Amino acid sequence: MSFVFDLAAEDRGKVVHRAALLTELLKPIALEKMHTNKKLTRIEDLETGRVRIHFADGESIEADSIIGADGVHGQVRSYVLGEGHPALKPKIGGFWDARALVPMEKAKDLLGKQYFEEQRQYGWVGEGGFFMHDVLDNGETVQGVLCGVMDETWGEDEWKRDLDRSALEKICEKWTDTPIKRGMIEVRHSKKPREIY
Repeated sequence: MSFVFDLAAEDRGKVVHRAALLTELLKPIALEKMHTNKKLTRIEDLETGRVRIHFADGESIEADSIIGADGVHGQVRSYVLGEGHPALKPKIGGFWDARALVPMEKAKDLLGKQYFEEQRQYGWVGEGGFFMHDVLDNGETVQGVLCGVMDETWGEDEWKRDLDRSALEKICEKWTDTPIKRGMIEVRHSKKPREIY
């Protein structure tokens, strides 16, 4: 069994890919103040009220504040919550998702032009999973998302795994066979990285 639902509303806002959002957020920051591709290892409180941020490469910098955007396994959580806090060990939510970005014209060919007459999100629900697609980059790109419930093959601390076409088809084998199912498998399988999270 599967059904489609429309996630659009009168004032639905704008869907933006996180890479585009990050680009916009970073535009006003001078290049010499950006520290990219660094692994944060420790945050130290200073008597001045500032913090010293230590990186894996041995470098450290001082700052007035720090924004915790280093991920669920990041160091900012332990700084904010304190060592030994029970919320420090992230827990898997019981589902995974696999995403892919494809050009608009390819998405129309795979999923059907009727789903792009309006720029909105669409979702399809099947047994133990969910497909969704939305339009990004002012109509140039479509993001396809496949979500599923984790089964007994997932380990307690397994956060990602490789995904090939046969694995994807097995995950969706009980779903109603529709052009959308086949199209979303094509959308997801058409781009790297082929991992599910």
